[in-house]
Amino acid sequence: MNDSSFTLKKGESAFSFLGNGSPAELLSGGIRLNAYAGLAADPSPMGIWLRLYQQGESALPMVSQLLGGFPTTAPQLSLEREDGFCLQGQAAPGLDYTLRFFLAEETLWFWDLKLRREPDTDRTVEENGPISWSFDVIYGQDLGLADRATVLTNELYVSQYLDRRACQTEQGWTLMARQNLQQSQDRFPFLQEGLLNARVAGFKTDAADFFGPDFKAGRQIAGLSAPQLGSRINQGEMAYTALQSERLTLLPGQERELTFYGLYQPRQTQARQKPYPLTACLQSAQSWLDTLSLTRSAAGAKELSQTPASRPLANDGFARSRLIGDPYQSPDAEADEVAGFYPRQILSEYNDGKLLSFFTPGDYRHVVTRYKEQLLRRPHGLIMLNLPDVDQGLTEDCLASTNYMYGLFNAQTVIGNSSFHKVISASRSLINLQYSSGQRLWIQGQDGCFHLLTLPALYEMSPSVCRWRYKLEDHSWLEITSTVAADRPVMTLKVQLETGSPARAFWLTQRLVMGEHEDPANPPRLAWQTDGCVRLRPSQKQAASSPYPDWYADLKLAGGQAQWGRDGVFFADGKDRDATLLTARIAPTTGFTLTLTGSLSGPAVTDLNTATASEPASVMSSCLSLQALDPAVENRLANARLRRLINHFELQPAPTAGRVVNADQAVPLPGESCPTEQINAQMFWYAHNAMVHLASPHGLEQPGGAAWGTRDICQGPFEFLLAGGHYAFLRQILCRVFAHQSQTSGQWPQWFMFDRYRMDAGSCHGDVVFWPLKCAAEYLLASGDQAILQTSLPYLEPDSQPESLLQHLKRAADQYERRFLPGTALLSYAGGDWDDTLQPATQALKEGLVSSWTQALAYQSATELARALQPGAPHLAGRLAELAASIRADFNRYLIVDGVIAGFVRRQPDGSFFPLLHPADQRTGIHYRLLPMDQSITSELVSQTQARRNLKLIRQQLWCPDGVRLMSAPAQYTDGIPRLFQRAEQAANVGREISLQYTHAHIRYLETLAKMGEGEACWDNLERILPIGLSQKVPNAACRQSNLYFSSSDPDVPDRMSFARQFKLLRQGQLRVEGGWRLYSSGPGILYAELLTLLLGLRLTHDQLILDPVLPQRADGWSLNWAGGGHYLHLTYHIAGPDSHLIRLRINGSEGIGAQPLADNPYRGGGLFLPLDQLPASQPDQPVRLELYCQPDNCR
Repeated sequence: MNDSSFTLKKGESAFSFLGNGSPAELLSGGIRLNAYAGLAADPSPMGIWLRLYQQGESALPMVSQLLGGFPTTAPQLSLEREDGFCLQGQAAPGLDYTLRFFLAEETLWFWDLKLRREPDTDRTVEENGPISWSFDVIYGQDLGLADRATVLTNELYVSQYLDRRACQTEQGWTLMARQNLQQSQDRFPFLQEGLLNARVAGFKTDAADFFGPDFKAGRQIAGLSAPQLGSRINQGEMAYTALQSERLTLLPGQERELTFYGLYQPRQTQARQKPYPLTACLQSAQSWLDTLSLTRSAAGAKELSQTPASRPLANDGFARSRLIGDPYQSPDAEADEVAGFYPRQILSEYNDGKLLSFFTPGDYRHVVTRYKEQLLRRPHGLIMLNLPDVDQGLTEDCLASTNYMYGLFNAQTVIGNSSFHKVISASRSLINLQYSSGQRLWIQGQDGCFHLLTLPALYEMSPSVCRWRYKLEDHSWLEITSTVAADRPVMTLKVQLETGSPARAFWLTQRLVMGEHEDPANPPRLAWQTDGCVRLRPSQKQAASSPYPDWYADLKLAGGQAQWGRDGVFFADGKDRDATLLTARIAPTTGFTLTLTGSLSGPAVTDLNTATASEPASVMSSCLSLQALDPAVENRLANARLRRLINHFELQPAPTAGRVVNADQAVPLPGESCPTEQINAQMFWYAHNAMVHLASPHGLEQPGGAAWGTRDICQGPFEFLLAGGHYAFLRQILCRVFAHQSQTSGQWPQWFMFDRYRMDAGSCHGDVVFWPLKCAAEYLLASGDQAILQTSLPYLEPDSQPESLLQHLKRAADQYERRFLPGTALLSYAGGDWDDTLQPATQALKEGLVSSWTQALAYQSATELARALQPGAPHLAGRLAELAASIRADFNRYLIVDGVIAGFVRRQPDGSFFPLLHPADQRTGIHYRLLPMDQSITSELVSQTQARRNLKLIRQQLWCPDGVRLMSAPAQYTDGIPRLFQRAEQAANVGREISLQYTHAHIRYLETLAKMGEGEACWDNLERILPIGLSQKVPNAACRQSNLYFSSSDPDVPDRMSFARQFKLLRQGQLRVEGGWRLYSSGPGILYAELLTLLLGLRLTHDQLILDPVLPQRADGWSLNWAGGGHYLHLTYHIAGPDSHLIRLRINGSEGIGAQPLADNPYRGGGLFLPLDQLPASQPDQPVRLELYCQPDNCR
């Protein structure tokens, strides 16, 4: 115990608190009850607030925070016995309070508040008696209710499965929360909260509702200014219970007592419809208070410090420094100021005539105004990283760093593994709940105080450079730039005041990790510091368990005089309390830089047992010579790498379409857009998004990751690189994927780490084995690299012997027959399929259920691999072809019921099959499923008649204005208890796959439309999922970030019941939809590949140029520049009507005599291919000019 923290224990429960009484961590048997750790200079969001009203006044109440926060005067804290503590202070002039916490039992605790008003406080008496005060109290608690590691990995995900509900009792509202996902030791944690001796008049159940959207800018809590919190359940992504007491009166000399309680149950296997009775709570509370009173009486005249009942804690210095002022958010930039910074703008976005955002021409920097940020539920942010080189492939020490518009300049800064090699911590909420996370900057204002920078006037994003522009109180500008090198693990933060501005002092803070999670008990080692340089090493605990024990990070500050320290600047006594917060106090200057670099293989530390360690002089010298990055240079390098990855893709409008925009044109008019420029900007950014998914797997809402999902890597990254013909890079990825195949089972884990961390999921869904086979087939067919089949590759098991890729393929192919249900060629469902929410709830379903989608995928992989292996392994090719024929036959025999493909069929005891997710299915209430209807077409598994029927059903039953839904109705939610499917029936939040509009699935629907030749519908549905200009196409779409991929389109509903009731409104476009999680998805890579190879119809293999566009009539006259495989192409499209197909080709002005019709699409005609040896030579300035003439398909 010290003035920084103390812990109360009882049984398996250990509740840790900071020296001001604010909770740090509440643990019970390894279950973390709270979501956000309280830190010395950054307390947790849990709090108790007193709101005091004057009689007859209608003004807002005076608010006093009694628990939590970071006050300038610390309350007096005393420990009481071994299971409680007491806070004492003054809530207002003439009003004293005593707040006691006691852990009565290991699963029961109380916060007991006593208020005492001094006699004759006002020294005046009205005619009818003394003046009365009224008050209410708000109690708030952030909720984790999951295994500690699970909460730390992703608080948002944990919250999605927390079922929150409210019940009316004699004490007003009682709140209950149950974790629907099973935790370790078969636990389903449950928490009940309420008030014992007064009524709860209102509540909130999510931090976004209680704190409000503006909290990220000014830290003003919206719920404290609302007269009533209301009584609406919101199953949001930041579970937080706020209880508002009824309004009570307080006369001079009067005392009032309110006792809030928490009742925890570790194994609540069934949801409760009513709260647990309060009898035991009341008895326990009274017993604890009586015991405390008796102990005090027995102590008699002993000194307080010797009394077992009460021990004061010397925490006077825990108060906040008076040098800390309110956060600073910039005022908006004026129109002329925006134009001054960015004279050339395209794709501008407006709302009610106000500028929201725009892009810059050529380099597609995306600029966002403060006004737009205030409209968003999810804050603007970006992940910058070292971009892969198409020739070299992936590097092990890739540096990536996340930032957010609200003044989080770097966070989740990693070198290599994005889970275990965090240098700087991640942001853990959507509303900036904790202001010490990541890297922050405090600026000294004209009042002499230091102010945390939050929202800027303008926020600029490019793949390697982000910039914040703040207008300061003297109307000068402050520019902050974060840059990540395109090709090496270096990043620089540059802070620069406008020329002519007076110098200012700054505090720059970094929350350090050097491992997986922040750990104040085991902070990173500060290896040395000198001349503005700091070397960071993992703690001994982190290093001992890492395959990279010598990895390190260096920081170098230049351009300002800095004094390094910890968190002491934030406290009144200047004392350091938290070694994970690294602070640079920078003397007045007009600008400085902080550069960070690191390596996974640094020189070994001489002594792991010391907080500081000696380093070789050469190492010190390398840090001292570290140079700050030039943002302009790195921006050019990064853009060049991205453009090479997308083969210099550039779509151009028809020469006569719209008005010509020259390079020097000023801001376009509101609402003007160019569809080809929109595509160029979106694909440029989606290339960046795809590289994040490949090289540093994580996202803005999913900071952990670091692994390749086997299914994921075989889709987005693989298809992206395949479309560009980057065969050397593809070969590297393919070999790495097959090196993680299990020799024992022949299958792949659901996910695996692709570096030295030998970690994987240990199991997989039923479809996973077929994705590597599909990739191998596509690679062989496109590259012609038959030699790879003889490449020797290891297996997942460390003691296994390497074998050829061909032998790997044979082992995987064995899975077909092993999975067949007896007497059929139907594959068992096993662990699930692509829709992760439909994982089977029982072992019987794993064995007796059949996924129609998996069946179609298995057919496609077998068919394509048979074709690809024919030249090099004809025997295996023949075997696969036979398997494919059997799968096709049984698909049509069992899975198409009354002309409709069932989502699943379930084997009955008599051997027959019953359809689920089908019109005949009365159990689930779900009659149609998207995935098998799509996949059966793209796999060429069904007849043309059935394919047409599939498309008709999708339009009638699954299509919505913001995208097709996975199913025709939501899965039934019954208190979060799974009966058929796990996550679909467990998630309380309506987001991600639960929303049923999963953008990845909609992209596959585009593939289906292209397969059928429906150019008009294909392009229309493409525009419905592109963030740029989305509101023009989907009026019910909420404002969202424009340059990042959203994994889903989520209805704006508070809970699952509301979603079920209002589901039909989605079809009508009458329900507002929000963007879901961002970045961490195969979607961007798949979409780019589909746009290029299917819609624009350009495919280049080792021996053929394939041209098969599927474009709308309005694309007539568009052209495409593209370079790949040593060829430079300029394609011009001539579209004669809707749903046209290619029938004629001209090459450099002459008829393409060598072009031959494609004959491999059973659903439509059209398309040509040209042997590459007949394609003329080309140069960057002399491309081959291809004119594609398309006419409507009259065969239909």
